[in-house]
Amino acid sequence: MCLGRWGYNRSGAILGITAAGTSVGGVMFPLMIQQLIPRIGFAWTMRAVTLVILVLSAVSFVALRDPPPNPNFRRPQPPKDIKDRFSALTQRKFILTFIGVSFFISGYFLVLIFVTTVARLRGWMDPVDAIVCLNGAR
Repeated sequence: MCLGRWGYNRSGAILGITAAGTSVGGVMFPLMIQQLIPRIGFAWTMRAVTLVILVLSAVSFVALRDPPPNPNFRRPQPPKDIKDRFSALTQRKFILTFIGVSFFISGYFLVLIFVTTVARLRGWMDPVDAIVCLNGAR
């Protein structure tokens, strides 16, 4: 919510940086857990992961600022009639977007669900590596 309001002209770059950060975290944490459990045990590994998350959250909290106000923003008026409230559901653009997003999500999640299954069928048995593979596929 806050990131999208910072760059009206650079929203694609901001979204890309955010997505890259989540992918790095999705690969980093399983690797970190895989390396730390044999060395320091499960309990201390979870404490270390929690500490990393706490430090990164504190840094982001300290760096958080209010975005500049948008001079072109006008708060939309709420619809007065129940018919106006649901009028978007009958528009062609909305219906086509809904169908397209449904197909995209179905295909995307089917690949994400079955990528680890196919990797295991081909001989990849380490579950942490499968999690890294799954997070890297995002």
